[in-house]
Formats: sequence, C-alpha cells, structure tokens
Amino acid sequence: MPDHPNAEFATAFWDAVAQGDSDAVRALLADEVVWRAGGGHPLSGEFRGPDAVIDYLARVGESADELTTELRDIFVNDQGAVVLYHLSARRELKRLETDLYLELEIRDGELIRAGSVSFDQVASNEFWS
Repeated sequence: MPDHPNAEFATAFWDAVAQGDSDAVRALLADEVVWRAGGGHPLSGEFRGPDAVIDYLARVGESADELTTELRDIFVNDQGAVVLYHLSARRELKRLETDLYLELEIRDGELIRAGSVSFDQVASNEFWS
C-alpha cells in the first residue's frame, strides 16, 4: 500500500529522524504526542510532548559512538503504521545488532503515539545501560 497516506507519513517521519532534521520531525508531531521506549535501561521510558520526543531521539543518537539503522518494512492501516528496522550500534567496546519495531499512531496527519521495542530486549538493556 505505498500510496496510503500513513505509508507516506511513516516514510517522511523515518527520513526526518534519519537525517536528524528536528524541524521536520517537530512538524509531524501532535502537541499531545506520547513516545514509549521499551526496555529497562536509561533511555527507556515515556516521553510526552514534541520537545521531550525530540530530546529523546537526540539522546539515543548521542549515546552511541556509532549508530546506523536500516529500514526493513512499513505496514500500515487507517490508524497508523508499524516500522520494522535493524539497528547496529557501538558504545566503547559494546556492540548491538537487533531488529526493532516502531508502532506509530497517526491522526489527522500528526503522530499522536509511538512505541518502540527491541526484538532482543535483554541485549538492548545491556547495551544502553
């Protein structure tokens, strides 16, 4: 469903985050946006509002010496999208290779809720701690 509006939204959101374009990210976030990052490590938790979400995304990038993501697939319906991606990261001597999914709830062309979960939460917790 490449022409579905939520597929276009998810792609635009992914591209804005990948490019570190905080203005483009902010333009896609609702004022009441809530982001939940799964896990039991210092970067997990709930982040409310555009500023908190943008700060969280920046902290993730700044917390690794190297970090790359590879978009694998986007699944959509009329309520939102699920983005499957692979993350490769390095912090000092630690390395992380894991797949993640990011659930996006989209309303009226804005992101109102997001949640990310690693397929290997134990490894993710260890890496980010």
